[in-house]
Amino acid sequence: MARYATVLTLTLICVLLTPFAARAVTIPDGTSLFVRTVDQVSSNDKAGKSFAARLDSNLVVKGKVVIPAGSKVYGRVESSRSAGRAFGQSKLALSLR
Repeated sequence: MARYATVLTLTLICVLLTPFAARAVTIPDGTSLFVRTVDQVSSNDKAGKSFAARLDSNLVVKGKVVIPAGSKVYGRVESSRSAGRAFGQSKLALSLR
């Protein structure tokens, strides 16, 4: 009987100590994220290139901080177009994963 009580106690402790950040959170569409790239990214990069960035501010969902500022995030170049030498406009589309 004491063995079962010990197992039950340890199980409850493990459940209570599970960090809340480890649980899945859905980020609503249209949420603004302010990030600062860690790796260089330019309009000369090919689509599909991965890069690292850090959150500049806390990510808050329903009034709770779900990802703290300074956390590392990853992204990739979706499309890029470098401007010509004399004229044109560079374009760079990025996404976070």
